[in-house]
Amino acid sequence: MKSVLPKETGFGSSSAGGQGLPSAVQDQIPPPVSSFVSSPTIAKPKVFLKGKATQSLEEYIDEKMYDGGEDHEWVPRNKQGNQKSCNVIRTEITRFLSSSQMTQTAFLRDIGCNSNSYGRFMKLKGPMNGIQNGVYWGAARFFEKKKLTEEWEKKHNPAAAKRKRESAAAEKKSTKSKLEDVQSKANISYTEGPIYDSCPDIRRKITAFLKSSGTTGTAFCRLIGCPANSLTRFMKHKPVPGTSGDAQKTRFQQPGAAMSIYPNAYHFFERLRLAEGQPKTKKRIENEAVLSVAHGDSFDDIPQQGFVCRHDDGKRWVFGR
Repeated sequence: MKSVLPKETGFGSSSAGGQGLPSAVQDQIPPPVSSFVSSPTIAKPKVFLKGKATQSLEEYIDEKMYDGGEDHEWVPRNKQGNQKSCNVIRTEITRFLSSSQMTQTAFLRDIGCNSNSYGRFMKLKGPMNGIQNGVYWGAARFFEKKKLTEEWEKKHNPAAAKRKRESAAAEKKSTKSKLEDVQSKANISYTEGPIYDSCPDIRRKITAFLKSSGTTGTAFCRLIGCPANSLTRFMKHKPVPGTSGDAQKTRFQQPGAAMSIYPNAYHFFERLRLAEGQPKTKKRIENEAVLSVAHGDSFDDIPQQGFVCRHDDGKRWVFGR
């Protein structure tokens, strides 16, 4: 009796996977090799850099300032670990702006504050008076990031840091030479006379001199023999409304005119003008024509030529019935 077999049998049959065989036999047939042998995956070679991987500036600042914490948890601290006082931040702001690295408008834009908040913060007194002001926190973050940026450049980009140091040293040397040149010019023979420049005129001259010479406010005060803190107070005063452009009205009403920096700065700029051979300005000639006649409306009724060195902000007491 003949055994009946399927037409296609064995592993060499044309049916893939043993199709055509009984189901019990098909279960015992192993799957083809191609079903469990996948094509090899070639792994990308790892590139090992010499030393540590370069850390970006943002990562460096986040690590040093926040150390895994949140931005609102950060507190500015000094080297001893204590929180920086408001007076320290005010001093840093004054020193930074006097260096002419950035204008006040650009600085306030960078820290996200307006001029009103800035004025209120800078007028406050006391170590922690003003800690709720946004200028304190914005300026503290600004100076901390500036310091960390310099550290990062020194560590990861020493060539650029070196160029900055050399540039700063050259600028400091140039400023020192300019200051020495100014000192030599100011040491000419000069006789002090009446003052024919108003306080606003002197403020404009001071601003132009600090910008052109690169001199700091402290160095300028030292140069004219005034306290270092007098410059900031003098520059904050504003003319009395209604007196601008009128020398006769401004003569006795000048906020800040009683400060020693006013006559000292005037005579300093007069020495420079004479040493450099500069002519008098048109406004100066007009002031001399108006104020050359002695006037006795001062408190002690002593006739005096030129502008009076007396503080008067134009405010008066008014008593009603």
